[in-house]
Amino acid sequence: MKDAPSKRFPHGPASQRIDQKKMTNSNTSTLAEIREVNLSYLLLAQRLLHEDRVSAMYRLGLSEQVAQVLTSLSHAHAAILLADGPVEQIG
Repeated sequence: MKDAPSKRFPHGPASQRIDQKKMTNSNTSTLAEIREVNLSYLLLAQRLLHEDRVSAMYRLGLSEQVAQVLTSLSHAHAAILLADGPVEQIG
């Protein structure tokens, strides 16, 4: 009965393990939602750049170089980029 909560400490080690599991599931869900929002934003940015490049660059605060990279990405590449996490800059 080592893991059972006592009257004095209602949250014993067993409940801490359950809380950690809930937090892990919650964090995973939150990260998935953030990736989905990021992908939506990236696709919106691409659409705006294709419709009116100069206006989109101004509204999104993008340089010409970043705008070029965004417009050159396919939807599949954008999804892969966002799913893989942060990318280190080379050079």
